Amino acid sequence: MMPVSTARPLRPSPTSRSLRPWHLWLAWLLLAAGDASGQASRRPPEEIIRSENYTLRARIDRAEAERLGAELEAAHRAFLHVFPAYRTPAPVPMNVYVFEAREPFADFVSSQGFSAANASGIFFERNGRAGVTTYTRGQPDAKVVETLRHEGFHLFAFLRIHRDLPMWIDEGLAEYFGASRRAGDELILGIALPGAVANLRSAIEEGRLIPLEDLMASRASTWNRGVVRADPRVNLMYDESWSFVHFLLHHEGGRHAQRLRVYLDALHANAAEKRARQAAFPRDELARLEAAWKDALLTMPMDPLLLAAERLDFLASGCESLRRAGLTPSNLAELQRLLADSHFRHWTEAGARVASLSATDPAAFTAPEGANLIYTPAPDPSAGSTLEVQGLHATVRVAWRPAPGGTLAHTIEFSLPEN
Repeated sequence: MMPVSTARPLRPSPTSRSLRPWHLWLAWLLLAAGDASGQASRRPPEEIIRSENYTLRARIDRAEAERLGAELEAAHRAFLHVFPAYRTPAPVPMNVYVFEAREPFADFVSSQGFSAANASGIFFERNGRAGVTTYTRGQPDAKVVETLRHEGFHLFAFLRIHRDLPMWIDEGLAEYFGASRRAGDELILGIALPGAVANLRSAIEEGRLIPLEDLMASRASTWNRGVVRADPRVNLMYDESWSFVHFLLHHEGGRHAQRLRVYLDALHANAAEKRARQAAFPRDELARLEAAWKDALLTMPMDPLLLAAERLDFLASGCESLRRAGLTPSNLAELQRLLADSHFRHWTEAGARVASLSATDPAAFTAPEGANLIYTPAPDPSAGSTLEVQGLHATVRVAWRPAPGGTLAHTIEFSLPEN
């Protein structure tokens, strides 16, 4: 059996940032220079779905567009849960454009004065109109949703907090919300990104970690040049930004979260960045926070929800492979034996960590510590087997849906206990 190949998502390109004033002028020139037929080919999609906070224009199946609209609303509730001070509605609509294919997405991005190279989605602003755009075909559903959350936070921050947030906090929070997982109408926040944690631990051990004061003072041009040049240092900047935000919001029960809010409130009031930083992170305090942050990084375990999702993705893919061969194991032990006999291997992604799992490794068939892995064979050939991890603060399960050719496809779902 051939392994399924996945890759780590590309970092948002420099085109995922809001346009600076000189970029606005350039975008206007690009648009003004476009011919009429070119403009017609880049018109916003016809399908319009209005939710409480978003106007979604989509060229995809309406039911799928409505589902993505629900994902956006769940993300918006999470933004306000963390930052309730910014509830005042934006003076302009929150527009989201979702295309099915990459080509019309790239055309639309070009019409906004951007390049779509290496971009799975962008946040843009032009002439007072701000929005987010992405496409669905050829991208895993989880990546589409993650992109909408990430870029959706840029849109929220631009309209509600400040039009030009420092890169570290804008990208750190976008990564934080992008890493979340939906459970019903809520997002599970605070999920630790294992790939980022591993990168940061290596940086600490090798003396490459960027001092937080330098990271906070870094300019957008530095980030943008790093992305264009595929500089590993820019990945470290993203990872540090996410990790420090995560630390402030969750370490020791979130005792440092107020510092983050003080910083954003000062910027919201148009204080200079240095003044806002001094108010929230005085130099002596920042040094102490930096030391505590490094200690926390070195002891942070793999997030059990992501580990459960990783194992279930592996097992579901194995079930799909066996199903194509006409096999439905009667229990977990038989599933393990059949996959091991076929030398099944699967590349799976959870929270930007790409892992190669092999059926010859018994750990691939176990739940995280303290949890239970449940497997129940499908009742008939048209259904998928039950795969679920129970015992964590959220239940993780495999959801099956029909796919072309009479096959089944799967996604990983999360659910919180009922109150």
